[in-house]
Amino acid sequence: MFASLRSCASLRHLVPALPVEDIDELRRGGLSAIVNTLNHPPEADEDEAPAKLVLFNRHGKQLGPTEVSVLSKQSVLLHVYDVRREIQVANRCLAPSIGGAFHVGVECFGIEWSYGVCGVCADPARTVTGHAYHCSIYLGRTALDPAAFSTAVLSMCERWRGAEYQIIGHNCCNFADSFCARLGVFSIPTWVSRLPRLLKARKKARREALATRAPERQNVSTNLVAVQHRGLSALALAQQQETSLSGCPFCQLQDGEHDNRSIDEEDSDSSTCTDSDESEGSADPEDELSLHSWVLRLENAELHRALQLSLQTR
Repeated sequence: MFASLRSCASLRHLVPALPVEDIDELRRGGLSAIVNTLNHPPEADEDEAPAKLVLFNRHGKQLGPTEVSVLSKQSVLLHVYDVRREIQVANRCLAPSIGGAFHVGVECFGIEWSYGVCGVCADPARTVTGHAYHCSIYLGRTALDPAAFSTAVLSMCERWRGAEYQIIGHNCCNFADSFCARLGVFSIPTWVSRLPRLLKARKKARREALATRAPERQNVSTNLVAVQHRGLSALALAQQQETSLSGCPFCQLQDGEHDNRSIDEEDSDSSTCTDSDESEGSADPEDELSLHSWVLRLENAELHRALQLSLQTR
């Protein structure tokens, strides 16, 4: 009953509810368990009748009964399933372009080997429930004998554990490709794993873009703090030197001129100073330095106003 749970990526959240002995069962059993599985292949339940074999070669040509009849135990077949029955039509339409959502298993020595949330599992061929059988692809014939094959399966069990399963980047398609390489046959067709590869590439590109922007955001934050500190220091220094100040450092007016000017005129001078500062720097909001210049100009205007009011009330 757990055959579908072993391979179904969408049921990963049910793993804690599965019996512990059903997770990484072959790995925990070791080489003897794998040899025993080869000698006594799992049998399908009454409600898990194998799907009718629809076999293609790697070039998409369907193989007839004559080609099927010469298959041996060492023949390697890739069984492809639609992840859900509801997306069968979409998979058939999109597979040639962007790929589809597929589950796969590798048949060799009459057993289908697959990878899912419970690690590497062995099931009767074309009996995985929870998915819809799509087709099978002939990938060649392995030169490994049962003993060498058992060792290869044990190595795969150690490398592909259920806890490390990921829908993108470490899934059944990646396992099948790696397993076929160990068996010395052709790799799985690109259209089978195209969609997860595209999603992985997109995820990697997004992660790299965020990593590139992170230092920039950090620099902006650090520089803004420095600007803020600089503005407060300038204000404190101006207050300390107020009694000996002979002129405004921003508009170059003398103390006497400040006494004879109205608030409206001071506002005009303040805007004049600000405009002068703007002409010296870039106003491009996309430029980080422009942001700093804008903050400095704003603080300079406030300091100018504070100094003028302070000098006028003397």
